Amino acid sequence: MTVLWLADNAIGPMRGRAVRRDLFRIGLTVWMLCLSGIPGRAQDAEPGEVAGGVRVPEINDQGIMTSLLTGREVRFRPRKPMEITGLEIFFFEPDGVTVRMNAVSPGCYYDSIKGKAFSDKPIRIEGSGFVITGTRYEYMASEQTMEIFEDVKVELKNVNLGDLTPSTSNDSPEDASDDEADLTLTP
Repeated sequence: MTVLWLADNAIGPMRGRAVRRDLFRIGLTVWMLCLSGIPGRAQDAEPGEVAGGVRVPEINDQGIMTSLLTGREVRFRPRKPMEITGLEIFFFEPDGVTVRMNAVSPGCYYDSIKGKAFSDKPIRIEGSGFVITGTRYEYMASEQTMEIFEDVKVELKNVNLGDLTPSTSNDSPEDASDDEADLTLTP
């Protein structure tokens, strides 16, 4: 195969051979780098190998980031969810920039196909005016839901609930049925 090179309005077959030889050398160098694993080392990590941090954004239909799952380290496991240590999940306001609340846990397992994080470890969710803690949780990124299954504790901060007083009914809440029991919030 002869490669022709157009230079100064003349076709030079010798120049074409030099270009072909240079392209072959470049291709050979790229091929050897790929075999040695220098580029893309994290993608081709061996099973059980620990790689650097991970960031998994969840984007809604309008292209706005609704949450961001991050981890300090990730361990790849064959045919199993990856193991993430130093987990932190940020939940954003509708603007996609302002953090509404964040969840922190020592670690979890993350199934990237299902978009699901789960763990038996403790978790702490903190937002404006509240803190939720517990152990054993499951987070579904696409649905923006998190369930905590054990030892759940909710702390409300700087929330003015006012006085909880019984409704105007003369019946006590213990005597009333579930439909009739009504506590009203008065400022």
